[in-house]
Formats: sequence, structure tokens, C-alpha cells
Amino acid sequence: MQVSNDILPAPGPAIILVEPQLGENIGMVARAMANFGLSELRLVNPRDGW
Repeated sequence: MQVSNDILPAPGPAIILVEPQLGENIGMVARAMANFGLSELRLVNPRDGW
């Protein structure tokens, strides 16, 4: 039986935007997250109409 000593990387942090008002802000955050290899973006109570 072979034992693996590989360590799995910890998941990155979740970025949470609370009540974002402008779609541009969400896009800017998404681009910044991509630059740092982050992928978990959560929106809390975004403005209606998107």
C-alpha cells in the first residue's frame, strides 16, 4: 500500500460583497480576484435589475 504525502492546497477565501450598488464594482472585484487566483465570490442582497 502506497501512502501519499501530497498536501492538498487549502481553498482560497470567499470574497463577499454586501449590497453592491453598481455592476462595475462587481466586475472590478471579479477581475482583481482572477489576478490573485481566487474564485469564490458571493453577493449579499444585490440591487435588483441585473
